Amino acid sequence: MDKILNIEKFTNKLLTMNNGKTIPVIGFGTYQNKDKIDEAIKSAYEAGYRHIDSAVLYENEKKIGQTIAKYKIPRDKIFLTTKILSKDMSYDNTLKQVDNSLKYFGTNYIDLVLIHWPGKKKDRLEVWKALEKTVNDKKVISIGVSNFLIPHLKSILEICKIKPVINQIELHPLFHDKDTIDFCLKENILIEAYSPFAQMNSKMKDNELINNIATCHNVTINQVLVRWNLQNGYICLPKSETKSRIYNNFDIDNFQLSEEEMKNMNSLHCDYKVCWNPIKIKD
Repeated sequence: MDKILNIEKFTNKLLTMNNGKTIPVIGFGTYQNKDKIDEAIKSAYEAGYRHIDSAVLYENEKKIGQTIAKYKIPRDKIFLTTKILSKDMSYDNTLKQVDNSLKYFGTNYIDLVLIHWPGKKKDRLEVWKALEKTVNDKKVISIGVSNFLIPHLKSILEICKIKPVINQIELHPLFHDKDTIDFCLKENILIEAYSPFAQMNSKMKDNELINNIATCHNVTINQVLVRWNLQNGYICLPKSETKSRIYNNFDIDNFQLSEEEMKNMNSLHCDYKVCWNPIKIKD
């Protein structure tokens, strides 16, 4: 029989959302991970992660739920996030997707559900109303958005009865949308970073400044990037299928970036995106 995984390694720091609930500042990203999700989540939990980020689009909610059950991970020791599929966004489809996610995860509540993509204004507003119902029905604890720019956020804020707690966006030193970030912080909406390593392409991997900082602290580039996110006050979602990297990405408590290092890394922004761009969604 599989034994319960060690829960004494919970060193993950928390941020408080605008509804008073807390969220671990480092989450385990699971995008494009279906086949190796069992061992990946096992390794992540043992390393100290207590936050798993999924989505309907990723098609791995059922395997995540099976893994949580297999290793007897206590439900109150894990923070589960999923996202509403961008296709066929509607009130009824949102309610159906949440019910399906609850079934796949094997739980009676989800900690956080996000709208994955802004879509058309009328559709996103219907989705938001449905998400508010899931909160009132106690199926979902917190709700937020992903890939939303200021106009998309404003459309939600104009009609919402429950405010978004988070905006999950592409975020790394080569791309950090200051206008959107500042707007969210002003509205007390937390920023959550996906693709924090910019998919470790050559522009990031070969960056001289980041490599020098990593060498100075005797850590990896990935650790520097996670640390940069956390010191900026963002939630960070590193992802990997390799056990050593899963552990390494979480092991960032033994060093701190200086004020100058943070300033220099913040100055690297060059509008370099590696993922989809919501700027085309005008309404």
